[in-house]
Amino acid sequence: MKLTKINIAKVAVPSGKSEIIEFDDDVPGFGLRVRSGGSATWIFQYRQGSKQRRLSLGSAAAITAQNGRERASELHARVRLGQDPAGEKTESRIRAPARSPRLSKVGSTSSARGTVVPIRPSSESRLPKSK
Repeated sequence: MKLTKINIAKVAVPSGKSEIIEFDDDVPGFGLRVRSGGSATWIFQYRQGSKQRRLSLGSAAAITAQNGRERASELHARVRLGQDPAGEKTESRIRAPARSPRLSKVGSTSSARGTVVPIRPSSESRLPKSK
């Protein structure tokens, strides 16, 4: 089915199922996942070797079908060139530094962003002692 605004409104989750995925006829792997709670998400699904991978492209409420189709088309081209977009995303998350300081570092005079972190004396006694 060509995923358009009109066709998207017709997609319904069958009773007894928690979700349904409808794929687009134009772009291989591009689809719409609709959950029983009513949320709809654009996805791109592909196979890398023996593994099947699925990437979420964003909410159908926030992203138009055309924008999702363009993004899926770019991802499909990358997969055809031998890249693994989902694997790259996972690796970048592993290599990225933590976004927030750990509890043991909250009591220090600065946070990961270099700003002073105020801490109450009553809270300081409950923090682990730094070595």
